[in-house]
Order: sequence, then C-alpha cells, then structure tokens
Amino acid sequence: MKKIARYRSLLSWVIIIVTVYFFAKTLKNNWDNLEGVSLAPDLLIVAAVILFVLSIVSSGLLWGKVAKKLTGARVSAAEAVRIHLASWLLKYIPGQAGSLLNKLAWAKQRNIDGKKITASFIYENVFLVLASTVPTIPILLIALGDKFSENETLFLPLLIVAPFVFMVLTPWFFTKAINLLFRLAKKQQLTQEDMLTGRDNLKFFVLFIIPRIINGAAFVFIAESLIGIPASQYLVFGSIYVLAGIVGVLAIFVPSGLGVREAVIVLFASAYIPTEQAVLLAIVSRLYATIADILVAVVYLWLKRSEAVKS
Repeated sequence: MKKIARYRSLLSWVIIIVTVYFFAKTLKNNWDNLEGVSLAPDLLIVAAVILFVLSIVSSGLLWGKVAKKLTGARVSAAEAVRIHLASWLLKYIPGQAGSLLNKLAWAKQRNIDGKKITASFIYENVFLVLASTVPTIPILLIALGDKFSENETLFLPLLIVAPFVFMVLTPWFFTKAINLLFRLAKKQQLTQEDMLTGRDNLKFFVLFIIPRIINGAAFVFIAESLIGIPASQYLVFGSIYVLAGIVGVLAIFVPSGLGVREAVIVLFASAYIPTEQAVLLAIVSRLYATIADILVAVVYLWLKRSEAVKS
C-alpha cells in the first residue's frame, strides 16, 4: 500500500508540472500575438474561467455515474471528480493513454473490474463525441449554409467527426469496433452485460450535453469580452467552440489538441469576424482554458488532501 501511495503522490506532482509546463509554453508561443491586447480580466473573463472549470467538474460527476452504472461499485461524487480531474490534466499526453491509465490504476486500488472501467472511459468519450456534434453540426450547417459553397474547407472538421458519429450511433458497429480494440490489446472482450442499455445511452447522451453548453458559454463570454459579438451569434460561437474542442480531442496524436482546436475556431469564426480577430480569439481562449486547467489542478490537490485527511 505504501508503494502505491508513493506512486500516486508522484503522479500528482507529474500532473501539476505538466499543466504548468503547457501553460508556460502556450503563453510563450503566443506572446507576440498578444501584444497590445489587454488581458486584464473583467467579470466576463472570470466567469468564463470558472465555467471552464465547472464543465470539467460536471463531466467528472457524469463519468462517475457511468462507472457506477457499469460496475455497481460505490463511487462518491468527490472521488469521481478527483479521479476525473487527474485524468483530464493527463490529456496532454498524446493518445489519451495517461487519462485511461490513471483510471485503471484507481480501479485496481479499489478492486474494481478494470475492463468495466475501460468501458466507462470509452462510453465517456462516446458521449463526449455525441454531445459535441449532434447539436452543433446542424446549428453550424444552418447558420453557415451559404458559406459552405464559398469555402469548401469548412467541411473538413465535419468530415473528421462524421465517421465517429456514425460509429457511436450504430450499436452493432460500435460494439465490434470496441471489441476489436480489446482484441488488439489482448484483453478480455466486452459482453452485452458490460454495456449500457439503450435507455441509459440516451439518458447519458442528454446529460453530457450540459458540460458542452457550459463550455460553449465560457467561449461566448470570452468573445464578448474581447471583441464584442451580437447576441444573435452567441449560439453559433458556442457551437464553434464545442465542435472545435471535439475535433481537437479526435486528433489523438496532438497533446490536448494543441493547434487543432484553434485552427477550427479560426476557420468557422472567420465567417463572422475578421480573420485577425478570429486568430486572436482562438489564442486568448486557449490561454484562459489553460488557466482553468491550473485551477483544475488546485481543485484536484484540494480533493486529494481532503481524501488523505479522511483516511
């Protein structure tokens, strides 16, 4: 047990160091572009950063509910959020390997079936894809309908997510794809008992839209603070950010979607604002999202300390 505790303590520090490193790197790489821009936080910016944190916390609560449904284990809200926050911060490791391994390490310590926790991780990402695409793609297609004929590159992000949406909306194909991954990893494959029911899938899909709405609202606050956008464009800008985020996630070989999310934001936002402003908005939103990650790390350490005090 002492050895496991040392490893977990080491992992905690790795998480903090990685988060601070990428914050500094993001700031350094974009500092020249931020010259002349006031980064003094106003109430909208403060609210945006808080919303970014809340979207991650709420995602952790939902992952905990999925894990409890699949495993039958008793997982408190605080514990689910703590484990999820650590996995979220480990997103900077390409391929999301660190995120999954963190949850598997926790499952092993709690004597919870690792296969089912892997399933919960898969479901979490499936619901993330659905919640980020099913509502946003129709909104953008309607709002930017005439722009697609003028600029074919607008279709590229949609082409990236389309296969994933098809996969998760087709149950038999989804199950085969997941079991193929398990077979390649030489792991025991999932059975029907390891899967959620259709009713559960629908319920969690709807619930996972809530963190996406929170995330989109945070981006709208930043856009309103930085450049000012009319209220009629709030829904579109929120959808742009949510879709850009999932495209960044699906770019699994890029740490935290670095550069990918910003490119998608610029691509779509340029239909409404000058390209220079779109670039600035993408850079500043990345900066504030990374600040939110610092706060996530603080929340994680607080939850971890509270756990240590209880034990």
